[in-house]
Amino acid sequence: MSVDSTADSVHGGFNSNSHNKGYQNDTLNPYFLHPNENPSLVLVTPPLSGSNYHSWSRAMTMALRCNTMIMSWLNNSVDPEISQSIIWMDSTSEIWQDLKERFYQGDVFRISDIQEEIYTLKQ
Repeated sequence: MSVDSTADSVHGGFNSNSHNKGYQNDTLNPYFLHPNENPSLVLVTPPLSGSNYHSWSRAMTMALRCNTMIMSWLNNSVDPEISQSIIWMDSTSEIWQDLKERFYQGDVFRISDIQEEIYTLKQ
């Protein structure tokens, strides 16, 4: 029995050197931390103040779920007033559809106004 196989059997079948190396570089490992992830990282703003617990809690839940990163990006890319209305939605498609329904019509009216201005300039 070689030294490596003895070490493997002692460590439950894993070579401790290769196991540690894989642990440090395996991005699929649930315990993997990117160098940018540290205790001073601000996950949500504004911080919990007591009166904003519900919106803070929802924002924190979104930040802690990796699969909702896009929801966090959308939430952080809109005005705070708009953010308060979309923070309770459960999917990115729901947020996107809501924003489209709210603001898409504004483009139609703006286009109509511009076309009317062009028409009056021609006369």
